[in-house]
Amino acid sequence: MKFFITSIGTRGDIEPFLAIGEILSNRGHVVAYAFSEQFGDILSPDALFYPISAEILELINSAEGRTVMGKAGVLKKIKALFVLYQKGKTINQDIALEHQKAIYDFEPDVIIHNPKCSYPVVWSLQTGKENII
Repeated sequence: MKFFITSIGTRGDIEPFLAIGEILSNRGHVVAYAFSEQFGDILSPDALFYPISAEILELINSAEGRTVMGKAGVLKKIKALFVLYQKGKTINQDIALEHQKAIYDFEPDVIIHNPKCSYPVVWSLQTGKENII
């Protein structure tokens, strides 16, 4: 079987999916990964990798992201959340398009993903194939 494994977020969000991919690969399955481009170097050199834009991580690490995660006042957090929402909409649309292109290129039987990835659900509804969150 062909498995497409994707996650968006920090290295801690990626590593469990790497472990799943390694298990599947060791069992003889074909595995492709789609993570933020900066995580390509933690994959084995022979892994099939579809890099996803790093913009989401840059947004998380932005001043607004740090404000939301830090000890700022309520008004500052609300203002930062609004900025994150506005920027995040566009970034999430771009990520969905990157996922769509990679998925249709690889043609998986199953997609394994974290809940932050929305396109695999759409793909599953369109194809009737399984997506596992």
